[in-house]
Amino acid sequence: VSAITNQSIHWIAFASVFGGVLILIYWDP
Repeated sequence: VSAITNQSIHWIAFASVFGGVLILIYWDP
């Protein structure tokens, strides 16, 4: 269970960082 939770947190963090980078790249005010 601990390993699964750790993996979920890892993917959530990765998705957050990846999404943030995409926003920075495509954000064109």
